[in-house]
Amino acid sequence: MSESDWHKEVDFLTYQIDEIKKANLKDGEEASIEDRYKFLKHFESVQSAVTQTLSDCKDDEGILNMLSKTRRTLQDVLAYNSTLESSYQQFETAYYAVESATDDLRILLDQMDYDESELDLIENRLSTIHDLKRKFGKTIPDINLKLAALEERLETLLHYEERKANLEKDRVQIENNFNNLAANLTELRQKTAKVFEDELKKELIDLNFNQCEFYSEFQLLEGLHVTGKDRIEFYLSTNPGEPARPLRKIASGGELSRIMLAVKLVNRKGDYASTQIFDEIDSGISGRTANAVANKLKTVSKEGQVILVTHLPQIAIQGDHHLLIDKIIDGNQTKVQIKKMDFDERISEIARMIGSGEITDLTKMSAKEMLLNATHI
Repeated sequence: MSESDWHKEVDFLTYQIDEIKKANLKDGEEASIEDRYKFLKHFESVQSAVTQTLSDCKDDEGILNMLSKTRRTLQDVLAYNSTLESSYQQFETAYYAVESATDDLRILLDQMDYDESELDLIENRLSTIHDLKRKFGKTIPDINLKLAALEERLETLLHYEERKANLEKDRVQIENNFNNLAANLTELRQKTAKVFEDELKKELIDLNFNQCEFYSEFQLLEGLHVTGKDRIEFYLSTNPGEPARPLRKIASGGELSRIMLAVKLVNRKGDYASTQIFDEIDSGISGRTANAVANKLKTVSKEGQVILVTHLPQIAIQGDHHLLIDKIIDGNQTKVQIKKMDFDERISEIARMIGSGEITDLTKMSAKEMLLNATHI
């Protein structure tokens, strides 16, 4: 904010605050003076109505005399017909009610006063209130809340340099704390990265990534970031003589699934989701690699639920449950059917995997033997 803008805003805030404070608004004030304003504005009409009502009640032929006459007339014949008592009591009640009302009106008429200067003052006061409502809020409480907000803003501007210096001091302190924490985090990450690389390479070799190379590279980031000041990239070489390249650029779907399996094996005690899902983990593998993957998956399943899609019998036999997913075409609709298989059905399905779709007595014998030898039996 420029100095000129600062002065303009301070002056404008001061003007608004003075305008509201000068009015000295009170909660409930508007309703009170509006009632008085209506009375003074229509004083002659009110006075005339009260005077006329008193005349109607008190004149010789007025309401009170008529009610009194009616009451006496009924009273004279009450002794001859007791059923007239109720009517007589109602007329008597009416008489006293009208009499009380006229007494009240007489007192009110005596107290009624009119001062044109008071009317002018009230009109000016209401004009001031309406003007402030137009500028600052729909009600007097709203205007008073706006006053508090304006005063707070003015206080902030009047101590702008002081607040700016304090904020800058806080910023420097926060940045220094962040840099210290980020440096400690980087040191911990680099130490952990070495252990992680060694452990992951062992798991990758077990998963038939023979003679692979795996390491992490740290890139320093500028500025403040919620994750620290490091950008970490994993590099992998799966074949001897090939340069390591970023993992995100070289791994196929099947390779990436096996690498993720290796990561979960290294960190299987960590805070992972209770269910791990693998797909295409058997892509491009067979034989010894398939057995290794199956055993590693079994290890992961001991820490939580594992769901995977596979076409390899070596992996399928390790499952605690075997679900067959089949696609069915019903007319113009395609449906997916999922069936949990029992032991005999599993034998047939494993045999189908072994025989590449064909089921023979020999493949069924092999399937049964594999299932019986699996670690979960």
